[in-house]
Amino acid sequence: MFSKKEIKTLSNELVSLLKKIDYVDLFCFHGSRAAGRAAKDSDLDYYILFRGNFKKRIPKLFDLIGKETSLDKKDYFLKNDFVDFYGTHFVLQGKKVSIHFLEANSFEKYLKSLFKNEKMFNKYQPFVKGWIVEAIPLYDPKNLFIKFKKYVKFDIKFQKEAINKKLNLIKLMLPYAEKEARKNLYIFYHNLNCIINLIIDILYLKNKSFQISYFKALKNDIKKFKPNIEKELLYLIEKPNKEKYLKNKISIIKRIVKKLK
Repeated sequence: MFSKKEIKTLSNELVSLLKKIDYVDLFCFHGSRAAGRAAKDSDLDYYILFRGNFKKRIPKLFDLIGKETSLDKKDYFLKNDFVDFYGTHFVLQGKKVSIHFLEANSFEKYLKSLFKNEKMFNKYQPFVKGWIVEAIPLYDPKNLFIKFKKYVKFDIKFQKEAINKKLNLIKLMLPYAEKEARKNLYIFYHNLNCIINLIIDILYLKNKSFQISYFKALKNDIKKFKPNIEKELLYLIEKPNKEKYLKNKISIIKRIVKKLK
């Protein structure tokens, strides 16, 4: 477990180093610790936004951090599910520290396209929540973080259209699910899970909030969401899909839909 002193000391070390590098535009603390929902064994997470070519910049930054700070470098790898970014693994006294490297122009382009359509929104919203909404800027010489916050401010037209589409889909699926509950439980459970996911989507949209795929985050978020369907939603998620719960689950879904209209 990282102490507050360790986090502060390491953050200051990294800021001092990155201030000397002219192509670094932003440095943020992010992840579960920044969001206040970390477990004891959670990593410490940062990201660095830079300008320039990945192949030229990353090895140099990786080596500099290993040499100029108290971190021991381990490895780095490429991911492609948001923008092209390198996830790196360092160690501080046996504890894992992850630093992500993102290219500034690509990152900004993806933020601008967040509300372009539902597919883009669903793909990028977990990263937006982790890297913008819940992140804490530690070094921001160009005030980019404020600009990025504006990019991810909820688009009202997109919000309304997405909510209506998902509500209509639930209304179409529910009678079919009820019918299958008497005939084919496998299909019923599949439909039930789809409906629960749609309800969660609508709840986040109504509250102008972004999702990440962690149940712990969902449990924390729904406590403050309106309408308050925490009790009903947790029943749907946590109660096993057994026959004795089916009627209750269907009636709860109908009650939730009325609240979400």
